[in-house]
Amino acid sequence: MENYGFLAVLPPIISITLAVLTKNVIVSLFVGCFVGAIFIAGWNPLIALHTMIIEYFFPQMADSYNAQAYFMMALVGAFATLLTASGGGLAFMKSKKLGGLAKKTAKWRKLLHGLAGCLSGLVTHQIR
Repeated sequence: MENYGFLAVLPPIISITLAVLTKNVIVSLFVGCFVGAIFIAGWNPLIALHTMIIEYFFPQMADSYNAQAYFMMALVGAFATLLTASGGGLAFMKSKKLGGLAKKTAKWRKLLHGLAGCLSGLVTHQIR
């Protein structure tokens, strides 16, 4: 294994900077991965592209655990699109509008829901 030194930090820095500047996370992550693959491939961009896709992306996509995650993301995305297209999201928002009280307590409710989700994941993990 080679020691890349400071070069090992460049792909994440490039990805984060591009994501903030362009607001396009997918492309930014791809560019960061490609820069890292260029380092590994000895500065040859064609070999880097081949290595990145064939040796890293495809095996990860073929893994059954990741396939389940992809399926769930697609399912949630399809449901969100259906909810938006049918106007259900707007109706839900109107039904939950409570006036000034909702604005004041929204931050605390968001915090409590986040903590509840985190703790439920920890409890579920401890039970298994």
